[in-house]
Amino acid sequence: MEKKDMELNRNIENQKEKVIPISRLRREFNSVIRNIMRGKNNIYAVTRKDKPVVYLVKHELYLEWLDEVEKIQAHIKSLEEMSSD
Repeated sequence: MEKKDMELNRNIENQKEKVIPISRLRREFNSVIRNIMRGKNNIYAVTRKDKPVVYLVKHELYLEWLDEVEKIQAHIKSLEEMSSD
């Protein structure tokens, strides 16, 4: 793994993220999907020319994020309603 890739690898709120170039993803797609399913890495940042272009995220994590977004939206709506009273 290149030094740049190692620097990009990080934890996002305790989620295991791995950076992978798109050329490597093409070769290792099945393995990447298995790793996501098993929870080895919940997030893959797929890069092209050293820049993230897409993220592969474990389905359960995606659903958790959607739930959090809905809660935040509901909270914002209630704050807006309180401020308009």
